[in-house]
Amino acid sequence: MWRINLAKNSTKDTDVPKKPLPKIEIKFTIIIVTYLIGLGIGVYLLLTPNILYDYVFNFTKEYIDLKNSVSFLQWVSTSMFSFIISMIFLLVFAYSCFGYFFCLLVPFLKGVSAGTLSCYLFLAMKTQGVFDYLFFHFPWQLFSSLLIFVFTFSCLETTGKLFEINILQKKQQQWNNKPFKLIYLFLVIILISIISCFILNIASLF
Repeated sequence: MWRINLAKNSTKDTDVPKKPLPKIEIKFTIIIVTYLIGLGIGVYLLLTPNILYDYVFNFTKEYIDLKNSVSFLQWVSTSMFSFIISMIFLLVFAYSCFGYFFCLLVPFLKGVSAGTLSCYLFLAMKTQGVFDYLFFHFPWQLFSSLLIFVFTFSCLETTGKLFEINILQKKQQQWNNKPFKLIYLFLVIILISIISCFILNIASLF
């Protein structure tokens, strides 16, 4: 009897189906992997000789020179302008049935910019460039990337639902008001980013 029960218990343990990953984890994984791919490509563009090397190097150099030449308020406005453009891009394609791929372009390009910036500073100033990136660029890069990840996730949810409703003809219950929540999230993130951008740039002056 003991052996029979043991055999039955072992079969029960092996027959337990594995729970699939939640959709939230899958989407965030896709976003982070997309960002990391962009980060790797950004570093690659400046570490190896390629067709885009001169363009990327000169563009990054002009970006650094701009930050060193403009006033504090001008730099904050420049940083916020590029961030808001990215957010608007996400918002527009979130309301498209085929916006999934386009929404992923934003974290990808964010990764490319972070990779080229960090690599350029290291190549130009070595150890000092690393410290310059960590203290003057990384805080805003990290915070803005997290905000973009959160908003990209919501945009992927919206464009995915629109694709299911309009293309696959699936019925979605209790989703009538959710598209408008994306606009509220957009406004909240913009407000948070403006405040945080001022705080982080003020902190970098000391």
